[in-house]
Amino acid sequence: MRLPGLLLVVILLLVPSYEFYTLAGQYPITPLISQYFGVAAIVAMGFVQLMATRLTGLESLFGGMDRIYIFHKWLGISALVLVLLHDNIDPDIRGLKGGNLADFGESLGGFSLDALQVLLLVTVLTAIPYNLWKLSHKLMGVMFICGVLHFVFIPKPFELTSFVGLYTMVFGVVGTLSYFYCLGFRIFMRKHYRYQVTKVERRGSSVAVTLAPLDKKLKHYAGQFAFVKFNKPNLSEVHPFTISKAPDSDGLVRFTVSALGDYTKRFQSEISVGTKATLSNAYGNFLMKRTKQPQVWVAGGVGITPFVAWANALGKEQEVHLFYCYRKERDAIHLDELKTIALEKPNLKLHCIDSSQGMRINAELIRSKLPTSWPKVFVSFCGSKSMRRDLLLNLRKLGLNGRRFHYEEFEIRSGVGLTQLISWGTMQFKTRFPLSESRFRVLWDRAWEQTVKRVESWLQS
Repeated sequence: MRLPGLLLVVILLLVPSYEFYTLAGQYPITPLISQYFGVAAIVAMGFVQLMATRLTGLESLFGGMDRIYIFHKWLGISALVLVLLHDNIDPDIRGLKGGNLADFGESLGGFSLDALQVLLLVTVLTAIPYNLWKLSHKLMGVMFICGVLHFVFIPKPFELTSFVGLYTMVFGVVGTLSYFYCLGFRIFMRKHYRYQVTKVERRGSSVAVTLAPLDKKLKHYAGQFAFVKFNKPNLSEVHPFTISKAPDSDGLVRFTVSALGDYTKRFQSEISVGTKATLSNAYGNFLMKRTKQPQVWVAGGVGITPFVAWANALGKEQEVHLFYCYRKERDAIHLDELKTIALEKPNLKLHCIDSSQGMRINAELIRSKLPTSWPKVFVSFCGSKSMRRDLLLNLRKLGLNGRRFHYEEFEIRSGVGLTQLISWGTMQFKTRFPLSESRFRVLWDRAWEQTVKRVESWLQS
């Protein structure tokens, strides 16, 4: 995460505090603090809505799109904390009178608070189905608008035309416009590219899909990703996929997808030549380092996708060691292509780590391949979070500077540990109340199915 973006958000949240400080001599401190938390929550949520637009310039401010999504999540959680503080610290100031809609504003505030808590739980609980998670995100904007109206209607120790009033309303308007922009008008306001599938390659649990442009060509750099929507009933959800092919004059792009969830499993079986698709602009800052120092690329499974594009774009002056980790050779997508590239470019050293043969990637193995240049190397990683943490920890022990370890978040949708907490609770329950595995699974699945149905019914109503 880049420091300028973090500092900007902190400053934006602190700006209203000065005017509340000037009001401290006229009104009690406690309700002023509560009202400041409410204003800061609107500022934070307005910025959260803005970040969801993927507007040009946000990546340069915060880092890659993966970092933006992570900061988007945590800023949203912080906004809810501010709302809870505002609600639990009495914000009422005696003597202040609101307009005719003051009671309505209070009702909107209570409603949006209750709904935001449920929606945030749906958002951060990664076990929730994708379609319900997506619906929760759409409803977040509605609750934000309710919060802005709550701010407009309730009695305040300042006028809407004052600095803090106008400042808050700016974020209310920006957030509202951003919400409608993301909800349906984005397709009319941003560049989109029409493509068609021309080739489908399946290997193991992965599938590589090559697409050709129908009109405009997508401009991208090796290692970036795009949001894709395929024109098929079961594949119409918008998903981000890394482009596993370097840019060329034909404008062809290729996405490599592994069957890791419901959508990707359907994708593997249903995608076919001739399917049309709509692509967004290319995003991401996971780009190949242009340096004379040796580089190490580490890929875990489908994490090979950006490195295939990098290998295609690699010059002949850089020394690169690519460690490709997979379970079985027959399942390793793009392995044959990488072997061919390695023959054509001797500076690309391909190291195959086949776990079915008892092989494991580790820091000592990496260092042994670069004895003369260690630790002055750049390491780029794409794979699972657990693999990344373990590898980075041990590379640091061997003297690698953490700033030389470059990675992109593998999961844009991420939780806050609730899934792990549920797993821990499940194990505790099974320990205290022994049941057969099959019986426990039946009870768990039934309870989970009923819970999801009730939440979906409540949200839709």
